[in-house]
Amino acid sequence: MRKDFNLRDIVNKAMDQATPADAPEIVEHVPVAKITPNARNIYGMRDLDELAASIELTGLLHPIILRPNPDGDGYTIVDGERRFRAMSEVLGHDAVPAIVRTPDAAKTDAVNAILEELALLEANRQTRKTNPAELSKEAERYKELLIQLKENGVEIPGRLRDVLAQALDVSASKLARLQKIRGSLVPEYLEVFDAGDMSESVAYTIAQLDPDIQRVVVESEADAKKLGAYEVTNRAEYLAACTARRDCPHGGVCTWGVKMYDIGKNKAVYQKCTNTSGSSPCCHDCSRATECGSVCPMAQRDVDLVKQAKKDEAARKEKQHAEQCALACQDWQRVARMREAAGVAIDDERLPHMSGYSWAQWEERSLILPPYDTTDVKTAIYFVHSAVNVADLFGVTLDELVGRTVPQAAPPEAPDDE
Repeated sequence: MRKDFNLRDIVNKAMDQATPADAPEIVEHVPVAKITPNARNIYGMRDLDELAASIELTGLLHPIILRPNPDGDGYTIVDGERRFRAMSEVLGHDAVPAIVRTPDAAKTDAVNAILEELALLEANRQTRKTNPAELSKEAERYKELLIQLKENGVEIPGRLRDVLAQALDVSASKLARLQKIRGSLVPEYLEVFDAGDMSESVAYTIAQLDPDIQRVVVESEADAKKLGAYEVTNRAEYLAACTARRDCPHGGVCTWGVKMYDIGKNKAVYQKCTNTSGSSPCCHDCSRATECGSVCPMAQRDVDLVKQAKKDEAARKEKQHAEQCALACQDWQRVARMREAAGVAIDDERLPHMSGYSWAQWEERSLILPPYDTTDVKTAIYFVHSAVNVADLFGVTLDELVGRTVPQAAPPEAPDDE
């Protein structure tokens, strides 16, 4: 690109080039009813109340620029639509100060229209701060207009991207990102970006994905508004891992990838379906398959068998516990009869406390007494020591206290008669 070439200089002179040199610029009050907004204006009409307050305080510093409509009826805004709307819609003016510029008939209508729109773009750039969405629209429209100028014989030296970057005062890399967003982001999420509800980094991250992938990774407009760029990246990588081609251990190729992605997309990394004990994500290898509720049909039979085995084991333990409780109840009833026969009150202070419970609590609730549920040696020794004291208190033997059956000794053999 030539160092002396400056697109901004060309654009700043665009209206002068499109207007006869001897045309006087007179500020006149043009009725609002005769003015039409420019359909090519890509900018939003935000902060009108603030602008209206400024105009009411200091007056209109820069008149609105108009051009006559081709049919001779009314005018179209070239520059100053926000000022026009602030004065007409907010302040309620019937007429606005304006300069009417008539295009030069010597130039072609196409070139005049292109130069006029370039001037509109540049005027807005100089008077307002654009957001990334508006900047991407500017870049897209600038490119279209420059191509049209070249097609109409206007020389634009250098690479088009460099010219655009210079015109927009952005780096070539930022321009490339904006063009990628504008060209690749699916329409429903481009609307979110244009509305200012999505950052440039998130929009660019989504735009790099295939359109169908965009709609899977980002499920809705609400999702698009709240996701961060890192979340989009994590979801995309996780989706790729889930949907990678892999053989099913039951035969054929796995078709459960999207479902696996849906299950784990919002979970921590270590909980996702791709983090299984096998070499690749598979419901058959997953240690959490029985709790998931969304395993693939091929692995469901194995999961059902595991669940049934767990139910059977739980039933066995429940039965065992019930038997232990019944035995404990019988033991405590027997011990209670011994206590009563010995004339010892249930709250007698000589009776030991065990495992944080008083004797009365143990006896009345028929709790399971060690060693039925005890494997701790110290606890067992304490129980034996307490049992000896209780046996002495009740006036029974230790065997009688714990219900132990003692085999009767065999009578001695009589001596042989000789």
